[in-house]
Amino acid sequence: MAIGRLAGWLFLGGSGIALPADLPLRSASLLTAIMLSVMGAVSGVICLRLPWERVSERFLIAAGVIGTIEVTISVIAVGAHGPVLEPI
Repeated sequence: MAIGRLAGWLFLGGSGIALPADLPLRSASLLTAIMLSVMGAVSGVICLRLPWERVSERFLIAAGVIGTIEVTISVIAVGAHGPVLEPI
């Protein structure tokens, strides 16, 4: 249960800093940056609202895969060398 809540806060935190961090660098269009932030915020709210104590093991695996796909989408949308998301 705590891991699900932590995931929610991490998604919300990431979506909250992505827009102001990426826009000045112009690595993504305004619409792309907004959509990425909305995607992260929606995922965060879903993670915070889910009854994690009743979630099946299959769903937990799917949640990890979905999170990985969302991060991949974000990196691809920002570009091959997006300065905000690229590891140092």
